[in-house]
Amino acid sequence: MGHSCRAPRIEAKADFDAPERAVHVRVGELDGKNYLDLCDEIWRAVEIDRQGWRVVDTPPVRFRRAAGMRPLPVPMPGGSVEGLRRLLNVHSEDDFVLVIAYLLAALRPRGPYPVIALSGEHGSAKSTLSRM
Repeated sequence: MGHSCRAPRIEAKADFDAPERAVHVRVGELDGKNYLDLCDEIWRAVEIDRQGWRVVDTPPVRFRRAAGMRPLPVPMPGGSVEGLRRLLNVHSEDDFVLVIAYLLAALRPRGPYPVIALSGEHGSAKSTLSRM
């Protein structure tokens, strides 16, 4: 009987005495820093701030993972968004900048989030760009 009587008290303690923490899916923010969950087995994240980015082993934000989420590759220093250009079927510098701006805005921890509208002829890789 003692065990079952304690359960409601423990639940009440958790409900009313425990600190409330925000839980994020994939992207979170705390103290002016953004965190991108790598979704790996050891719960690492990329910490992003004005000085740059770094992989952290114990991010200070909590993440929840949906069933279909897959791990992201660990970023490597020295890269550039220019590497994406050859994967995108965009014809102008303005279009490339718009796609990169969309990708960056989609990774913000809070909305509003952009909606991308792709147009082009059949076979112009609109679906491929969407999947990427």
